Formats: sequence, C-alpha cells, structure tokens
Amino acid sequence: MRNWAMCFIFLIILLMIASPAMAKHPLYHCGLDVMKLTPELLEDLKLPLETQGVVICGVWKDFCADKAGLKEGDIIQKIDNKKVVRVLDLMPLFSERKSKPPVKKFQLTLLRGKEILTCEVAGKLQISAFEDWELTGRGIYYRQPEPRLEPMTITVSPDGSGDFKTVEGAVFNSRPKDTILLKEGIYPPFKAWRDEIIILGQGQDKVLIEAPVILSNVKNIVLKSVSIMGGKPGQSMEKPTAFGVVVSYSSVTIEDTAILRAVAGVYGVGSKSVDIRNSTLTNNSRFGVMLSGFEKADIIGNLIANNGFDEEPSPFYADVSGILDPAEWAVRGGISLLNTSGNKTSILANNTIVNNTAPDIVLVDALTRYWVHGCGIFSYSAYPLQIYNNIVAYNDVGIWLGKNGIGDFYVYNNNAFENKVSPKNEEGFLTTLKIRGGEWNYLWDVKKEHQMGEMMTFDPNEEWVWAEDMQVNESNLAVDPEFVNFEKGDYRLSNDSPCLNTGDEGVYMGAFAPEKD
Repeated sequence: MRNWAMCFIFLIILLMIASPAMAKHPLYHCGLDVMKLTPELLEDLKLPLETQGVVICGVWKDFCADKAGLKEGDIIQKIDNKKVVRVLDLMPLFSERKSKPPVKKFQLTLLRGKEILTCEVAGKLQISAFEDWELTGRGIYYRQPEPRLEPMTITVSPDGSGDFKTVEGAVFNSRPKDTILLKEGIYPPFKAWRDEIIILGQGQDKVLIEAPVILSNVKNIVLKSVSIMGGKPGQSMEKPTAFGVVVSYSSVTIEDTAILRAVAGVYGVGSKSVDIRNSTLTNNSRFGVMLSGFEKADIIGNLIANNGFDEEPSPFYADVSGILDPAEWAVRGGISLLNTSGNKTSILANNTIVNNTAPDIVLVDALTRYWVHGCGIFSYSAYPLQIYNNIVAYNDVGIWLGKNGIGDFYVYNNNAFENKVSPKNEEGFLTTLKIRGGEWNYLWDVKKEHQMGEMMTFDPNEEWVWAEDMQVNESNLAVDPEFVNFEKGDYRLSNDSPCLNTGDEGVYMGAFAPEKD
C-alpha cells in the first residue's frame, strides 16, 4: 500500500516545484492512476487471491489511457510482455522525458473481470506544470460513473463486519453522492478518487487511519470524523515520513478530524478549494497546513499547535533547478499559504494557532519564494485573504504576509501574543506594519523592491530595524489570551479572557468556546 502512496507523493512534489529548468525537460503521463493489490483488496474486488498485477483506480478524462479504452478496475498484468507485480513496474508510463512527442507506445495486458485483453497506450503525454489546466481552466479529473437514483451508505470495517474490508474496495463500488462509513478500527493508508462522496468515520476516538490519505483529481469530496496519524499506534515517530492528507487538484472539505505526527497535517497543491473546519492539526514535523497553487482556502475553527519541530532538512524539497539548497526549503510552522491561483477570497478565522516553533529560525528568498520557520500564519499570495478572530500565540513568528498580486489582506479582530521574533529589515526592501502593542507579532510585506539575500538570516543578537512604524488595524489585540491551562493544552478561554466578545461581530476569538462557570 505504501508503494503507490510514496510514488504518488513523489509525482506531486515534482509538479509543485516545477521550475524553468524543469520545463525544458517536461514530465509526461499516460493519464491513469494505479495501486497495489493486497489480499484484502482482492477480496473486496471478488478476485482470486493469486491474482497478480496492479489495479487501475482512476482514468483521467481525454488522456491517452482513456482514449485507449482503459477502465477503472482493470488489472494490468503485463507491460510489453513483462510481468507487473508492483506499482514501480509501471514507472515507464509516468517517467520524465527530455524530448517532445511523438512518444513510445506500450502494450498492456489486462484482466477485466474474467477476460484477458491487450491494448496499446501512449506512455507519455505532456502535462508539465499542468500547462493545459492553466491555459483552459478545465482541470484534470477522473472519469466517473453516473450517480445512483438514491445515494447509498457503504460500510467499511477491517474486521470484515462491513460491506468491505478496505476503503479502496468501497470507493471502487461507490458512485458520486454516496457515503462511505468507516466503522471502528485501524486503517492503512488509502486513496479516494470518486467525486462527491463523503468518507465519514464513527469518531476521532474510534477510527484511526495511518497516513497518508490521498485525495487527488476529485470534486467536492468530504473527509469527516476520523483521526489520521503518521505511523502505527505505539510506533516511534520522531521523524515522520508521510503527509497526513494530500490534496491535489481537487475540491475537498476536511471536518472534525485530528491529524498528528505527520510531515504536514494537510499538504495541498493546485487545488480548486480546500476547506478545513473544526479539526486539530498538532505535532506535525513541518507544518499543520501547507497549501500551494490553490484557488480558495477556508481554514476555520481549528487548533493548529506544536508543529514545526523537525531539525532535519526536508527530504520532500529537492534541488530540482540546480539553484536552491535543499536546506533552504525545509519550512516549518503552523499555516503556509503560497501562490493562490484564483480571484476568490480565502478565509482564516477562529483558529487557535499556538506554539508552532522551529529549532532554528531562518528566512530565505530564492526565486521570489519566501520560507519562514516557526511561523503561526505565513502567506505569500496574489488574491484576497481575510484573517480574523484568530489567536496566534507563542509561535516563533506570528503572522507574515507577502503580496505578489492584486489581492488585499484584511487583518482584523485577532489576538497575537508572545510571538518571539521579527525579521531584520533593510532599507528599501520592506514596508512593515506592526500591530498596536505587539511589534513582534504581525509582519506585513507590502512592497518588494528586490530579492532577499543573506541579510534575512536571523541573528538573535542583532537589533531589529523597522522601515516604518504603522498599525494594521485598531481591532487587533496583543494581550495574554488567558487560556484555561496552556501548559496542559486546554485552550478554552477563561471567564476573564480579553478574547471574549472581542472577535468580529462580538463573538469570541479562537477555536474553543469559553470555560463554563
């Protein structure tokens, strides 16, 4: 199961960090996704346990595989008469190529039901940086079955008491608008490729999923009421190796979900919309939430705490262009929003963002990319962003906002308290705004004159210099939020908290209702 997961993640990382150097050697793809056959999945698919090959779990509309007649559920058993027993055997279909089409065609031997078929498919179709997506806006999506007249609820249980033992088995048998109900148990990593389904657990305390959960090329999928952990219960997780939820080129809602001990709680690239609500993203080694190239993000009512502790450079940020030092990409913190791709307003509201710290604090600019370690909220985006009713406290850096487009940032009715440092400012580079009474908490880059250099590396012994002394908004606070018990992780507001009734429209700030009398 982990083989296909890591292959998929590797592909997504390459697409995310596509650079001008990479564009000269584009990535090609035949337009299908596959996964390993496990005994449990074979049972769910009603196939003999001795069946070998990999199963097609998604066919992209109008790509080579789709035009060749491949279908979801087909078992690929041979490629050019070579046996296929694992996902890596099909890497020639997804590999990098240093020349333009025409491209090689591969002969595949398939098992479809009880019938053996052969077909020819072009292995490499140019989709580097998803140029076709960017030019036409049409997106890349899986071919989907028609919805049922009446949506179904399909149950999954690892012990066999449900309709299926595996989530993938349920997805194969689902249609848009169905609900997949996860009964109590521990689940291995899985991928979902069906539009408009709800994956609903019986509760965070009852359903534990090993990371990663991959939600790719799908529309309006919901993940709710589960826990996702980077590893097995009881396993040492000092260095997590998997993302919690991977969202790529999709519209996804994540609600009432706990994600912990992963590389990043939610990692997203190129998505239409990502909606994260009433969830906890804690103790992830890099980030609680890291989104890049999205059209809209709503992150509302979440606890995002204790992320960013990993001391090692991230293995997921490779030196692809030959310019960047991999260590410079080792980002860490609470929320990171990069390079919005639409004109919609994103919202960060009523979150409690605390204690996101890094072992060292480094600001890096490379090819106009800004990485801030130990930051509560970090955004470098082109379109509007509203930030309100949040408590941002005890992080290395509170809020860093960089604007690279036409959008405006609206920062109001937040409380930023005891965030430790601010960047050294050099004349001509930044105009910084600082919140009333809390100069280390809010940083706002509103004008970029030239690229950052080594001047932005922190030296805690130096004095910080401000270009201007200004206010973000009088409605923001910089006072002790007076949690019920910060040391024990009780982030409810005490009855005397200054965050009561001081949020926008008179509500409380943060993710948790006040302590009851």
